[in-house]
Amino acid sequence: MKKFALYRILGNDLPPRHSAEQTLDNLRFILEREPVFPDCEKRWVVNRIVDREQESKIMSFLDRHAQKYIHIPFRIEEYAQCRYDIDGLPKELFLHNRNTPALPPALHARLFEYPFRHKNRYAMNNNGARNAALEQGRAMAEWIMPWDGCCFMTGAAWHALLRDMESLCDEKYLIVPMVRVYDNLSLLDAAFAPDPADEPQIAFHREAQERFDAQLRYGYNPKAELLRRLRVPGPWEKWGKVPWEPQGLKDSSEAGKFRHAGWVARLYSGLPRAKDGDAQRHSHRMGGIVSKLSELDERVLRQKFNKDTLLFYDETVLSACKNAWVAGDGHAASLVGNLLHDAAFVLDKGPYSVCDKTAIPPGGNPHDYLSPAAHWWKDEARPGAVSRRHDGERSSEALLYSPESGCYDRTRLQLAIDHTTLLALAWYFTGDNRFAERAALLIRVWFLDTATCMNPHLKYAQIRMGEESEQQGYGIIETRDFYFFLDAVRLVFRTGKISMAEQLQFRQWCRAFLNWLMNSPQGKRMFFAQNNQGTFHDLQVASLAAFLDNAQLLLQVLRVSSMRSTQQFQPDGSQPEELKRSNSLHYSVFNLSGWFNLDRLASLAGMDLWNTHMREGGSPAAGLAWIWSFRYGEWPYPQRDEFDYERLDLLRYLASAMTQDQGRGRNAAMPGAQGIKPVFHPYAGVQPYWPLGMAWRRVQPVAA
Repeated sequence: MKKFALYRILGNDLPPRHSAEQTLDNLRFILEREPVFPDCEKRWVVNRIVDREQESKIMSFLDRHAQKYIHIPFRIEEYAQCRYDIDGLPKELFLHNRNTPALPPALHARLFEYPFRHKNRYAMNNNGARNAALEQGRAMAEWIMPWDGCCFMTGAAWHALLRDMESLCDEKYLIVPMVRVYDNLSLLDAAFAPDPADEPQIAFHREAQERFDAQLRYGYNPKAELLRRLRVPGPWEKWGKVPWEPQGLKDSSEAGKFRHAGWVARLYSGLPRAKDGDAQRHSHRMGGIVSKLSELDERVLRQKFNKDTLLFYDETVLSACKNAWVAGDGHAASLVGNLLHDAAFVLDKGPYSVCDKTAIPPGGNPHDYLSPAAHWWKDEARPGAVSRRHDGERSSEALLYSPESGCYDRTRLQLAIDHTTLLALAWYFTGDNRFAERAALLIRVWFLDTATCMNPHLKYAQIRMGEESEQQGYGIIETRDFYFFLDAVRLVFRTGKISMAEQLQFRQWCRAFLNWLMNSPQGKRMFFAQNNQGTFHDLQVASLAAFLDNAQLLLQVLRVSSMRSTQQFQPDGSQPEELKRSNSLHYSVFNLSGWFNLDRLASLAGMDLWNTHMREGGSPAAGLAWIWSFRYGEWPYPQRDEFDYERLDLLRYLASAMTQDQGRGRNAAMPGAQGIKPVFHPYAGVQPYWPLGMAWRRVQPVAA
């Protein structure tokens, strides 16, 4: 049996904390410059390196030098099962909370990293790799050194270690102080004088009982936790705990059984000395972790998604339904027959333009979208002023499809969205170019032609006529149906009736609109909205990000949405902000429809928004169950207008289908939807012919 087994753990480089080639550069330096130590077996751990090319270079280099190593592979399918988890974060720190308190930089960095903690623990695997080295090393050596991959021992350092071990009694741990260097070659100078002030490395006697806590992750003092439990004095004793992290810490039964011995060098990380203070290292470490894990999340997302993927209509269902329709299946014949009837009816309707309105926007530009606030009326007693209708009644000018609404843009926008969708779906089933050409015309007139197109903003949507303000933002809800409309646009693009130049122009329009949604005063106000306005703001931004192939923005929105849901829903499932409304059942169900569609996007990234909850909050799933706890007609909260209870039947059906077997779900999509109409009023927030988007199965996350 050897006296020593020295392991170095090679993991992921995390710019800006490390240079992009830190691991390989330092590995080369160690293999070429570190002395051979008597009675010491040198081994390595290649630890979940996510860059396959980098991993291959490292392993090839080790093989060329006849080095033995443990290989712990990174597997994207395992990583995909690790959830983004906000549970435990104080609600006042949520990203969409307007009153989020200012945090010290160190805590702010940890706030962003905390929800990634399960992903961090898997991908970085610091303590898991250390423990793997310990277990293997115990079988071959008296002392095991599961050290960081950047550790380098000079001959002088090794002799100092041996010297300090000569007086060992029953110590089970060696605490080896570490010195940080900024020029690796300086270690080869015989006059090098170490000043080991950094967090030390630990060597374990093979009979030592302690192990590293595998639940601790990189960036959260995973090694220092063991130093504290062993009662090793040092600055780590004062390193602050983060309020939302577990606080418990028990002394080891072997506390005090350690000896300081020798020293070890920490090779250059690539970060210059001037930028390598404790605070800078911490900030760069947290940033590097989040950046790397965000890249991995995008890899997971890209397995199921690209900008041309239909997101709310299901490609498999569309194909199966078309085949069944051709074969004469009764369910398919009924659904497709109704769809083609509706599409034929709108074939000669429109096209629609914002320039068709008769009212003039405050800025005087007819290309600006304009609509009046739904619940504000002209005050006859005060000419030029408006007053609030407290009973929730809509003004006739804001009522969808009313004659008075023709003075504005809301009705025309809805017709343009719905008719384009019907025509695109009809083209898919029939291949009839009349449908494709008409759908292309509707897109062209509303979005592309300079004489008729809409400017990409909603500054004047739902303004109080007579008291115009550009700062409200409530009108952003009027483009909520972009989520399914963009699927229709994807289908129309496939027809070839929209040229490549026009497709680029449409994407430019969407990019400008997305920028307005995110950065305008109105868009920012809706980002902070605590009710359905915030939900549908997220849905629009996420849908546009997907259409524009901006995967990182899509992921960012979904992460914010996970925080939003736990604030909107109480633990019992009730939605306080929606219950304040005079049509509280409508808005409660309307908000749930938005969450269902956000959850469909989240499922692509392995996230579960529908069931996400916190110890202090509820979830959309709980929200649906809470509403269903009331009998039909026994809703105890205000509901001024008649409510279509079939909307609840639909939500219950959709929710129950989430976890069905994928194959059975696809075959059962249309028959299982019998009795529920395929088209709802636009106020319901349900895509037309929703059964064509039904068959899907969420990726069930496992406990990390």
